[in-house]
Amino acid sequence: MNKTFYFLLILAITGIAQANLITNGDFADGNANWPETGSWGGQNLSFANGELYMDSNEANLENPEDYGAFARSERFSVYQGMELGYSIDYATWVSATPQTEGYLFRIQCFDDQGDWVGDIVLEEITEHTGFGWNTLTGQFTVDFANVAEAAVELSNGVYNSFNGAVKVDNIALFGPSAWDPVPENGAQDVGTVQNEACDVDLSWKTGLKISDPTITDPNIVTHYVYLNDGSGWTLQDDVNADGPTGTYTLTGLSFNKQYLWRIDEGVTLAGGGVSGPEDPETIQGPVWSFGSYVTLSIIEQPETVVADSGSDVDFTVAAETLFDSTISYQWYKSADDVVDDGDQALTSEAALTLTDVDLTDEAFYYCAVSSGSLTLHSDVVSLGIRRKLAHWSLDDSDYTENQYIDLTSSGIDAAVGGTPEFVDGFVNGDQDPNTLKANGAVKIYENDGWADAGAFNPAEYSDQFTVSGWFKWTQHSDPSVDWNVLVSKRDDWTSNDDNMFMVLVDGPAKQLVMQSWGDGYVTSGQDSVQPNEWYHFAAVYTGEVGRVYLNGQFAGESDYPMQGGEDSTFYIGRIGDDIGQRFDGALDDIQVYNYALSSEHIAGLYQDETGETICLKDLVWYDLTGDCAVNMDDFMVMVTQWLDSGMYPAE
Repeated sequence: MNKTFYFLLILAITGIAQANLITNGDFADGNANWPETGSWGGQNLSFANGELYMDSNEANLENPEDYGAFARSERFSVYQGMELGYSIDYATWVSATPQTEGYLFRIQCFDDQGDWVGDIVLEEITEHTGFGWNTLTGQFTVDFANVAEAAVELSNGVYNSFNGAVKVDNIALFGPSAWDPVPENGAQDVGTVQNEACDVDLSWKTGLKISDPTITDPNIVTHYVYLNDGSGWTLQDDVNADGPTGTYTLTGLSFNKQYLWRIDEGVTLAGGGVSGPEDPETIQGPVWSFGSYVTLSIIEQPETVVADSGSDVDFTVAAETLFDSTISYQWYKSADDVVDDGDQALTSEAALTLTDVDLTDEAFYYCAVSSGSLTLHSDVVSLGIRRKLAHWSLDDSDYTENQYIDLTSSGIDAAVGGTPEFVDGFVNGDQDPNTLKANGAVKIYENDGWADAGAFNPAEYSDQFTVSGWFKWTQHSDPSVDWNVLVSKRDDWTSNDDNMFMVLVDGPAKQLVMQSWGDGYVTSGQDSVQPNEWYHFAAVYTGEVGRVYLNGQFAGESDYPMQGGEDSTFYIGRIGDDIGQRFDGALDDIQVYNYALSSEHIAGLYQDETGETICLKDLVWYDLTGDCAVNMDDFMVMVTQWLDSGMYPAE
């Protein structure tokens, strides 16, 4: 039974899920679990290739106070007197050997209110290794009063004048406390139903020996099991530590409730005996949490809808309960995708129907589902009204006050950089490709002609978009200008997480490319684009798949994951202020839609200007004769080959 997780209480407590307190310390998942990062003054910061990389640009080496970069891990629970070991792999390339100040690897400590209480510098790396890998290991004690949380911080030039490049990998913090909790920290909907109550099976690994973290600490002889249901910590039981794993079953717990738990480790005392639950020698464990069995489940979620203005739209949700109790529903309309107390209440039925929708209905929607004292919230979905969001003709007649005027009612005028040069354009609506429109396109070159259309997000309510237009690419004499950007929603070439999408000409490969942060990458195929010729392009995102079209024809598709960039700027002819990734050539008639155009629609945009008949090959699956039609000729091909076998030997 699929269940929607619930949170009756938000707890600002983290713990460890393995011996290493640092999640994603090997950067296998990029910057996941490293929520705080920053760079400035030309400093580079990257999480690519399964490692953290920071370097200073050559131009900044003489001004070390003007650049810096840092990365901080998620916080984890600690306590005063906690002993930890650490390990970090690193490789450096520095401008002077040795440095007087180093690359910092340190622990930042905070109290239970999240306020900083102090730092522990573990290593200050100064030597040059020629990017040869080294490993640092050591031990330390957390010794600040009122400390409750900590995070690893790695910094290059932020707090000192360290000057150079560093690679970091395999960061680990480990201690003698219990680890690897089951259920994992933060797990929800756990346990089994026993006599109208909830039982939860716990397990954990015995604390490790700091001096040799490959084995359990032989001094640990007892596990003390603690539980907190919101009213304070209570000792549940003590369990013999007779192996690398401990287990215990909590019985009679309430349903739909958040619990905290921890395992303290009793150790052998120097004078004999075992440390008790409150003795200072006992090793306090990290705090973990779980949510007990949920008796209410949402079994059908609403889905995002893209609809025409004037149509009717339905959102539905379905739920069930463990004890067949009454279920109530309340739908809400929201200005964003976050559940807030101020959201507008709508119907109290299981289905929400919106009639004759228009732009005032374009918003986010969700349903609160309740049974007894428990309330779950459905997925937050949206309604997008299908339309063209922006249209810049790029004619000189639609250029005024240093702006390309948006021809739709959206009013998204694009601020022009430099001085645009207008040239003959392709788009004139006469279906004659030989008739160009005087001053009907703009030439993009270096700092002239590109435009900033603001931070509008074409997929905000629809989770779809299409960008189309015409281009004539000039192959640049500088081979380093390899990516010629037609349009982008990306602020900075050196950062990936603000890249919602780019549409560009890959110069060396002579192909159209649609790319996103999140491994979205679609091409039209090598040598499909030639310099100094007009082409129509369309880049389509369906919500899952990216597609590119050239001259009305489908040219390629791929899965297209997108991660971030929704708030970045929409640019025509470049990325941000990066002249190195500009487009060189002419652009004409850029259009943006908030939905995925069909192949027929895109073919129509091309045919409107050329008069050419387009074969939509992606729509003709059984054309065996290659004439873009399925008819008797194709049937005869199939008949003449009926029962033929290509198997060898023949069956």
